[in-house]
Amino acid sequence: MPLLIDAGTIDKVKRSADLAAIVRAHGVELRRKGKQLVGRCPFHSPDNTPSFFVDPARGMWKCFGACAARGDDKAGGDAIRFLMQADGLTFHEAFAKLGGTIEEKPVTPRKRANSNGHDDLALLARVVDFYHRSLLSTPAAQQYLASRGLANGELWSAYRIGYADGTLVAKTKGALREGLVRLGVVSESGHELLHQCVVLPLVDRTGVVVDLYGRAIDRDQHLYLPGARRGLFNAETLRGAEEIILTESIIDGLSLIEAGVMNVLPLYGTNGFTDDHAKLLAELKPPRIALALDNDDAGRVATAKLAQRLATDFDVRVIEIVRKDLNDVLVRDGPDVLKSLVARDRIDSPTSPEKPQAAEEEVTIDAGELRYASGPRLYTVRGIDAKRGASLRVGLKLSVGDERVIDAVDLYSARSRNGFLSRVAEAQLGERIEVERDLLRLLDAIEKHQAAESAPPAAPKLEMIAGEREEAMALLRHPDLLDIVAADMETLGYVGEIVNKQLGYLVAVSRKLDAPLSMVIMSQSGSGKSALADVLELLAPPEEVILFSRLSAQALYYMDRDALRHRFIIVEERAGSLDADYSIRSLQSKKKLILAVPVKDPSSGRIKTQVFEILGPAAFLETTTETRIHPENATRCFEMYCDESAEQTRRIHAFQRRSKTLEARLASNQREAIVRRHQNAQRLLESVDVVIPFAEQVDFPNQWLRTRRDHLRFLNLIEAIAFLHQHQRERKQAPDGREYIEASIADHERAYALAADVLGQTLADLKRPAAELLASMRSIVATKPASAVTRRELREATGLPDHRVATLLHELVTLEYAEILTGSQGKTFRYRLTSQDGTSSPVLAGLTSPEELQARLAPASSRLRKHG
Repeated sequence: MPLLIDAGTIDKVKRSADLAAIVRAHGVELRRKGKQLVGRCPFHSPDNTPSFFVDPARGMWKCFGACAARGDDKAGGDAIRFLMQADGLTFHEAFAKLGGTIEEKPVTPRKRANSNGHDDLALLARVVDFYHRSLLSTPAAQQYLASRGLANGELWSAYRIGYADGTLVAKTKGALREGLVRLGVVSESGHELLHQCVVLPLVDRTGVVVDLYGRAIDRDQHLYLPGARRGLFNAETLRGAEEIILTESIIDGLSLIEAGVMNVLPLYGTNGFTDDHAKLLAELKPPRIALALDNDDAGRVATAKLAQRLATDFDVRVIEIVRKDLNDVLVRDGPDVLKSLVARDRIDSPTSPEKPQAAEEEVTIDAGELRYASGPRLYTVRGIDAKRGASLRVGLKLSVGDERVIDAVDLYSARSRNGFLSRVAEAQLGERIEVERDLLRLLDAIEKHQAAESAPPAAPKLEMIAGEREEAMALLRHPDLLDIVAADMETLGYVGEIVNKQLGYLVAVSRKLDAPLSMVIMSQSGSGKSALADVLELLAPPEEVILFSRLSAQALYYMDRDALRHRFIIVEERAGSLDADYSIRSLQSKKKLILAVPVKDPSSGRIKTQVFEILGPAAFLETTTETRIHPENATRCFEMYCDESAEQTRRIHAFQRRSKTLEARLASNQREAIVRRHQNAQRLLESVDVVIPFAEQVDFPNQWLRTRRDHLRFLNLIEAIAFLHQHQRERKQAPDGREYIEASIADHERAYALAADVLGQTLADLKRPAAELLASMRSIVATKPASAVTRRELREATGLPDHRVATLLHELVTLEYAEILTGSQGKTFRYRLTSQDGTSSPVLAGLTSPEELQARLAPASSRLRKHG
């Protein structure tokens, strides 16, 4: 019966084993050689030149002599593998001999045998041996490895590198052939998947081969067995490593191993960081991880993503590769250069005299020419204002004394930069890596310059000419200010819906407060949502309004620090801001956004954390055709509905007809005057604190958890009304010297009239559209013998389109206000009302009414006069 031993237990036993003592107990004399121990291999004879190495820190051993040359299992491993080889034990016996406890639980093998008893994983190991022998007899494959700087035969044997020459298919048949097909090594048609590929085995944590990687020698192709990537390469050498280097490919990993760098873990391409990699790193917990991916656009993008993913758990550094990749360094510059490249110190101190860091003020831009000094090097760049999409081609001159290099360089192109770097190296005007860093600084400076040049100019702040200030101030001092707001909005084309207009106007004005309001308008298409948003945008000063058609998830985080502060933000359709939901909610609640991301410091190559802080507060207005929104958003805003009645439609039609008359054309100046007056009036609203002296006398329902936010929103609405009327209130001074105004009972009365019904609907089980449909169902049922209704009857009674009726009926059925009687297999859907009432109070029950507040404040009525 197979026995279950989890990987953590196995590793614990391995770590506790004294590998050197175990080897010596088997008669092997070991002597120190650097950090390792070396002796004569007990698994082959004679071993005249000691080739058996033991690494005590990592608990690993390897024979680089005849064992490696044969490519057998005796080439290396851990303490368990040594006991298996030396004493002829099974894995479980060796594990138990080291003190491990075996938990006797049955476990199903990962890939079970076929009907003839051939184990798939054992068969895969045989494929590896076959391919390895093919490599040793195929000059073309050996030549390919040599061209990649990997001509070391001991390396081939130690890692069981092979070659698929196409003869495997001819040498297998029957059950073996079926097993190869099942593994994916051979296709159903008899084609060998890895034909003409150098093949490297990928193993699990116990050393069993679970996948194959193939690198074609006659084409640019990377292949693996079908299915998800499994297994790892070189994982057995990493225990105890202070740093693990992640490379983009196995060939790059082998290049480092050839150069003597063993702490390497290859990935399988730019998107080849697998669960097996993540689990290994989580298990080993190395103090540091180095990223050494290719020096191309894909490699840099993958480096940034991987650094961000790993930076939360590890100290991450990025190895700068000035050539194409690590293998290119090995081939062109040799193993010593490659070894020194990855062994370079993580950080060159910004204040180090050997690596001076140019100060920001050393970059100067004048008349389209950039000049930059870095130590003895002086850069002159021309053409920095030209924008060519994905390219940034400039004229670049590097001068050191009387020597210079001049070229046209695309700073966005790694190939173009590398060409310039090669010419600089030939002219001996600076170290390649130093000049590479300089080019990155130049790129940053040019991008900042172009961003500043291309930034849209701020909306002009209109100056008030003679009489405009008095006109705006007269509006702000009018006792019926909010009623005038509604009337003016009607003149501008938004008819009816007084509550929506006044509440929306207050939301816009609240942007100037420390606790702004937000509103989402929820109605079907064509109901007037956009019209309301448009008129509110029109009446606010353009320099204080931001209109978004769409917001990506990270868009708000990368705006200028004060770009959103005290702004009125309108999102045309909520569907365009769903990705940014979290950032919008954070801005509404915390009044700021903070984003911490790992970025690469171009001067040091080090990954560091950069913090972006975007300041609020801001008022938000969104529109949507959805009948419900996310609860987290609903508790942060007023949910409003447009009037979808026939009466409202008649009002809209009447206005549309009037807009085509001569009188309407002649009244265009009146529209301009209204817009000017309101924009100037909002500009005249000054920052001032608002105090609600009767706040403690206002009760609010508390049986719902969400009222913790609704209560505060109601108080903030009173504050916004008082703020709008600030020029009608007495300025007072607090003991700390700050000015403030007081909200009046009239402000509470207005807030109650505007929001009580809105908040009541918010807390109701049914939202307004569904409640209206339920009322229509009741009316239909009351006038007919049958107790059920059809969708067609509801469409005819309400005038709603079928998709809207279907959506609302689904909500009624879900909340158990209605039930479906029939409707399957082409039958007509019929809906019957349940016994639930579904009615709700027109106002929020439990909220202190104006009359109740008046009674409670009667003794102080002289101090709190109704109009302030």
